[in-house]
Amino acid sequence: MAAGDYFLSMGHILPTGERDVNANDQVAKARPGAITLVQDAHGFRVLKYVKALATVTRGSLVSKPGATDGIEEVDDITAGSTTSATTSGRTASDDVGKLCECYDNADSAGAAPEGEHSVIVANSATVLSMDQNLPFTVALAVNDDLALIGTYQAEASADGDFAHAVHGVVVGADGITDNYYGWVQIEGITKAKLKSEAMTKNGGLVADAGVLGVAASDGVELWCAVVLQDVKADQVADTGLVRLHLLVAAGTGGTP
Repeated sequence: MAAGDYFLSMGHILPTGERDVNANDQVAKARPGAITLVQDAHGFRVLKYVKALATVTRGSLVSKPGATDGIEEVDDITAGSTTSATTSGRTASDDVGKLCECYDNADSAGAAPEGEHSVIVANSATVLSMDQNLPFTVALAVNDDLALIGTYQAEASADGDFAHAVHGVVVGADGITDNYYGWVQIEGITKAKLKSEAMTKNGGLVADAGVLGVAASDGVELWCAVVLQDVKADQVADTGLVRLHLLVAAGTGGTP
């Protein structure tokens, strides 16, 4: 596959049942990142199959790893090739499935492989290995800068996460164990864990520490959902009904 091609290893939407969406799979039983469309008494729902990089519980909000945008910059690599990059401080296997783009070519400004990307298929603490079917056209080299862009990897959300970096709400009965696979909801009505604060129905919600919180003055680029009922500040239950809208999240800038 040439570096300029737009698709790699294409798949399709999956059929699923209730047993499937409650899964907590040690070995992936669907393609990571796949989506499925289901309907139940709550209405239409869209789910995504993700890999947890730390244990998360049912109802929790999860996001892509890295910064608030789900992108991590790995600068000044120490060596590379058309299908690998040498760096340091990585956690083995946690980068598998991420997109790896070279955003700065240190020895030839603006020239390839700058602007090209591949997909990470394996990683150790020091080496990122790329898909042989999507190599860089020119070898990566010392001091090149890379951006690792999250795809299906998931961890507890954090305050300030952009909506486009938020995966959704964990729906499996047992949550998802560290390094296991499971389903999160990205669109439609569901119960979700809420921050302990007063909320007004129809109000916007944004990511907080593994939960959804009031948007207040946050920009539309952070909005993940709408709360469907008033929530009192003294409510004991930590969940409420929300309508997620993460299938097509808002971009940066502007106001709701």
